Amino acid sequence: MPKRHDEEPVKDEYPKGVVPCIVSPDCAGHMEWMKRALGAEADGEVHYMPDDFAGAPGGNNGKKPVMHAPMRLNGGPIYMSDNVDMEKKAAVVEEGLGRGYVMHLNVPDAQAMWDKALAEGASAVVPLKQQYWGDLYGVFKDPFGYQWSVCPAVDTSNAAKKQKADGADA
Repeated sequence: MPKRHDEEPVKDEYPKGVVPCIVSPDCAGHMEWMKRALGAEADGEVHYMPDDFAGAPGGNNGKKPVMHAPMRLNGGPIYMSDNVDMEKKAAVVEEGLGRGYVMHLNVPDAQAMWDKALAEGASAVVPLKQQYWGDLYGVFKDPFGYQWSVCPAVDTSNAAKKQKADGADA
């Protein structure tokens, strides 16, 4: 899919390279532990799953499961989220589940990378599409069982486009 003319690269906002994303059975508690034990720091706004998702586990004070929590650890980026069953729209805390990770890629052309990965044997876990939070995003599993999320290294959210159109970012 070609880049639209109104999509500008977001300079220095999205990390380059591969960003590890810890998928935790208790993201909020895990984040607090990482702050205390490892010196990690919050690196942006925490986003939660929409209202139709069941409550989060652990120390999240009844909030919805964490969808995306950017952190910095030892100078580098790390993303975190609660483990959720997207079909059941609920946090997953059963023994043996929720202790994984997703490797995240911010790339210039998410559609091209997605298409190539699937052509090379990957399978879709979360289809690449405009998600409810506004970004083009998807997750695929490679032929070796590892999950990768992909998102364009541009802000494709409707809120950002509206803000830009309104001149609010000037």
